[in-house]
Amino acid sequence: MEFKKFVPIIIVIVSMSFVAISPVSAATSSIVLQDYNGNVLNSFSTSQDDDCLEILGYLYVDGEWKGGQKLNFDVFDSIGYNFIHYDCITKNETGYSCMTIMNYVLDWEPGDYTLRVSYGGNEDKGWPATSTTAVIKHPN
Repeated sequence: MEFKKFVPIIIVIVSMSFVAISPVSAATSSIVLQDYNGNVLNSFSTSQDDDCLEILGYLYVDGEWKGGQKLNFDVFDSIGYNFIHYDCITKNETGYSCMTIMNYVLDWEPGDYTLRVSYGGNEDKGWPATSTTAVIKHPN
């Protein structure tokens, strides 16, 4: 009879242990690159005749854009030299951050460049790090 008194307590303890070891669904994050016309792109073109190249980076976590997060924009030349680096915060109102390259300031060599946009994650919110790449074509 003594054992029957402890059965409800044992059931509660076992139930709580299942809740404690249940897996938490992991968040997914991604970066989407667009031009100012809203076109999603993985390749951009620019020339010395253009005033500037503007690239918008949107951070998505579980399918929703997130403002107030830092995106790192890095441009590498054909030998891997990182000659442009921007840290930009995604806007709370629109969700994007923007990298603007003023073409007349840079000494672009003709060729293809690699743009890498990365996000370091947010450990407090459980948002994982992510990155994406695109090609910047510079013909002249």
